[in-house]
Amino acid sequence: MESRYLYDPLGRRTGKRVWRRERDLTGWMSLSRKPEETWYGWDGDRLTTVQTQQTRIQTVYQPGSFTPLLRIETENGEQAKARHRSLAEVLQEDTGVTLPAELAVMLGRLERELRAGAVSAESEAWLAQCGLTVEQMESQMEAEYIPERRLHLYHCDHRGLPQALISPEGETAWRGEYDEWGNQLNEENPHHLYQPYRLPGQQYDEESGLYYNRHRYYDPLQGRYITQDPIGLKGGINLYTYPLAPIRYTTGVRTSYKCIWASRSRPGRC
Repeated sequence: MESRYLYDPLGRRTGKRVWRRERDLTGWMSLSRKPEETWYGWDGDRLTTVQTQQTRIQTVYQPGSFTPLLRIETENGEQAKARHRSLAEVLQEDTGVTLPAELAVMLGRLERELRAGAVSAESEAWLAQCGLTVEQMESQMEAEYIPERRLHLYHCDHRGLPQALISPEGETAWRGEYDEWGNQLNEENPHHLYQPYRLPGQQYDEESGLYYNRHRYYDPLQGRYITQDPIGLKGGINLYTYPLAPIRYTTGVRTSYKCIWASRSRPGRC
């Protein structure tokens, strides 16, 4: 297997291509010609979208944190059904006339109002000047398809580590157990859900077995990072270290230590 990764100028991983070994007609094992592609979308330092050739998975986080709250999965076929021509595109294609940019903007605003069921007095006056009615314009719009989505609510521990995915019906669709260093001890995944999130800011990388932590990679088996701390010695003399007490300490996005709660018995640690 061979994998390659793409990053943006901020160091965020934006894409992944994986070539897996497969048996050809002669019986020899070789890398696949066409790679499996995965694309990633970000909101600042938080991973919000994972797009594969089959599905799009979006994550909603608790405000101001890296704790995932909601998982939304949409099949690519459903996304294709949701595409429709705008009102301006319908009029242009049906009449063969290119509309002025200003008119296209006005039609776009009108379409949003029509779909919301709240046409403004300004739009009604504009239609009246053109000799048109709201009903006539509604008949020109293409139907809007709402794609079918699978929703799951994240259940996380006090550190923000996902422990379960719960369906709207209350079913536990995924469950995971981890030790203090983030190693997965057990997983129940009857629906084969993609759940890459580990401790805050970490995403599991299937190909390497490492956890991508935005600025560097973490190896849970060693309990340490395999790439240096980007802030250098400001994070300590050991550029690869992980919190010595991971139940009490966590590495933040900028990788400097932050104490979850103060320890009176060991002042000065936080």
